[in-house]
Amino acid sequence: MSLLVGENILVRVGQKGTLLCTVLQTDALCRSCGTAIIWVKTPKNRNMPIIEPEEGMPAETHFADCPQSKTWSGKGKQTKGGTDNGVQVPG
Repeated sequence: MSLLVGENILVRVGQKGTLLCTVLQTDALCRSCGTAIIWVKTPKNRNMPIIEPEEGMPAETHFADCPQSKTWSGKGKQTKGGTDNGVQVPG
């Protein structure tokens, strides 16, 4: 399946269901794992990486299969005086 910039696409996002997103860029690589990704804009105007969907199926967020997803998704961000994945963060 070949996606075009500006095209709308359904993206499955875990237990939240699906989002209708707009394709921003089709020729990117993940900076962590090197996988080919596609950048989309979510309905809340946030950028999200996805992997190329199979024909007739919704796309899936790359956060679901990237080994470094917590680094980029915001879920692994360090907080002052808190912990990050079990490691104490100075604060």
